[in-house]
Amino acid sequence: MASYLAKRVFFFTIPSYVNQYIVYILLDLCNRPNTSLQSAIESVLPALTKSNHSKEEMSCHLSGVGRFVQAKKLLKTSFSDALEVIAVQKKVGLLTHPFYDELHVYHVLYTLDKAGGLSHS
Repeated sequence: MASYLAKRVFFFTIPSYVNQYIVYILLDLCNRPNTSLQSAIESVLPALTKSNHSKEEMSCHLSGVGRFVQAKKLLKTSFSDALEVIAVQKKVGLLTHPFYDELHVYHVLYTLDKAGGLSHS
């Protein structure tokens, strides 16, 4: 199902397991601008997660999408970005749009918290 849906929106999907995470590398076959790419990813994200998780797992499943990259040498950076999105959601709750580029204030708060700059009273 997930790969069928990804094909419908013209992604080549490469699933992989890294630590406890299911990682999908989506190769855009249409060379879309980032705004169109984000919409396309939003349309396949639910199908990707549903195809690999039970209902119980879905209730606590968090997705994170790193920055869109053009060079394969930047995939590790994008993966780190996606992990940051997941970490932010563990602190603040589920985000409607789990994209690194949309973290804005959450990114600042997460960075401050990580550096010990936020006190928990």
